[in-house]
Amino acid sequence: MFVAAAALALLALSATGCTEGAAKGAAPSGKASAKASAPAKAAGVESEQEQGQRAKAALEPLDPDEMLEPNGPRFVESGLDRVVEGVHHLSRLKAGKDYQVFVACVGKGTVKIVLAGQAPRTAACDGRPVGESVRNAPEELRLDITAVGGATGMVAWQLHALTPDGGTRVQ
Repeated sequence: MFVAAAALALLALSATGCTEGAAKGAAPSGKASAKASAPAKAAGVESEQEQGQRAKAALEPLDPDEMLEPNGPRFVESGLDRVVEGVHHLSRLKAGKDYQVFVACVGKGTVKIVLAGQAPRTAACDGRPVGESVRNAPEELRLDITAVGGATGMVAWQLHALTPDGGTRVQ
């Protein structure tokens, strides 16, 4: 008898809770509330995966297969990271050679790019690549890319070795 009374009291409380919620304008239980609690993709908002694809695509014209052979720029390495986590990479290079670093950020805000031994520069997270030359490189080159303020998105980077004359792109 006690179990039946407890079950009846629980049923009454849950029914009262739903009635009170509905009276206050809350969505009734069921499919509508499940949809309301699911994250909705706002129009024009890209996922990290989409931002990453756009950042990498911004650097695609720098594809090593499109570069002048045999003495043109050579692809060395690349990466893709979240802006909020930043890029903190150490490249092992041939000392004394010339290199070029390309960065493309997609998202919101600005990132700060710091190459060891050079003045920091900023780049907007607008999907346009920026490049920075490294002349007479050390054996190890530190690349740091960090968010400025509340910047978000994805950042892609590539490192290329250059010819002594700086290399040229195939037209």
